[in-house]
Amino acid sequence: MSYAAPPGRNRVRLHPLVAVTIATASTFSRPASAQAPDNPSPAAAQLIGLFTQTCVQFAGRRDALRDFLTRKGVPELSEGGKAIFLRARKGVGYDATNKVTRLALVSEDNGACTAFMGEGGNADIISQVRSLFRGLHVQLEQVSDDQKPDRRTAIDRLTVGDKAYNLVTSTNGNPSASIQAAITLSSAAL
Repeated sequence: MSYAAPPGRNRVRLHPLVAVTIATASTFSRPASAQAPDNPSPAAAQLIGLFTQTCVQFAGRRDALRDFLTRKGVPELSEGGKAIFLRARKGVGYDATNKVTRLALVSEDNGACTAFMGEGGNADIISQVRSLFRGLHVQLEQVSDDQKPDRRTAIDRLTVGDKAYNLVTSTNGNPSASIQAAITLSSAAL
């Protein structure tokens, strides 16, 4: 996607997923009370909003993502948070908790990005994430959808322009678990 500049001006080349982010930013920034019944729970809306404003907007550009979070004043995870969210992965974790829900974001050194939700309704997250991208006319192909009584993991392939991404969305069926949902975006080459 490119912006057609007026004659005599340079053309600006945008990252393919920036258009997705611009289109989704207003969708998930509304107050929870203004959401229609088919929209996700307030906590799920926060997770999806965090995911689109970070992982999607900065897809494959980990340094730009980390700079953005630092400029926005998002603190890094505590040591306990790193143990939960980073585990053995190499990268940086951020505590994006707000008054609606507990949120974390992990920016891996390999470019993968994951948004985590610690509490709140998660039953509709997978369908909402898929609907989001389909509604924006991003090519989305379902790779797998593994449903168990205590968890669900969906893997999709996104194609935007000439870039392919893996999209992994997971939900936890145990309401007392510390992680209720996670959404990961990574290059299909990883």
